[in-house]
Amino acid sequence: MLNIDLAVTYKDGTQGDIVCKTVDYIAFEAKFDKPVSVLEQGRLTYLLWLAWHSAHRNQATDLDFDAWVDTVDGIESKDGANDVPPLESPAPTG
Repeated sequence: MLNIDLAVTYKDGTQGDIVCKTVDYIAFEAKFDKPVSVLEQGRLTYLLWLAWHSAHRNQATDLDFDAWVDTVDGIESKDGANDVPPLESPAPTG
């Protein structure tokens, strides 16, 4: 499995890069009892949890998940492959 490189923007205006690795995927599957492939569904909670787990594992935060999420303003994939899809579909054209 490839690493997921994420860019997190915090409410205080700072930004951080987070790399999710195999150990984070294993923890995700144990936590949610779902395969990591559900990330393709674009559920924001899953993506944020992975980012938090990686940050926590690398000692970049000592906050629990809910407290950490409260500091986050936005998250996106650095390569664009795992971006959270828009909440609304675009209007059909043609």
